[in-house]
Amino acid sequence: MFLALLDFEYCCLRKLTLIYLFRMKPLLFLPSMVLWCSEDKKTNPNYLGPASLDEMARQIAVAEGPSGPNTDYLFHLEESLKQIGCEDPHVTDLVAAVRRVVSTKEGA
Repeated sequence: MFLALLDFEYCCLRKLTLIYLFRMKPLLFLPSMVLWCSEDKKTNPNYLGPASLDEMARQIAVAEGPSGPNTDYLFHLEESLKQIGCEDPHVTDLVAAVRRVVSTKEGA
């Protein structure tokens, strides 16, 4: 049932992998799930494909699924990473790009 819900939510779920994130100071193990979705545009119409940061930001700014806007997911991801002491430069850059897109749309 859980996998069926994930497949509905994330469209074309191919595989689910359990991994453990590890940090030395302070010592921390976090069980995490990695969702692998189809990269086939025929079976997964939401897959953007290889894209620039700006292209990704424009899609994330307007995309929405059953759980809500993709912006919420991205912003919560950045906050969650910060809470465990992990900074991902790609996520940080993407958040900044999405915020620029959103603020431009709101100001239009």
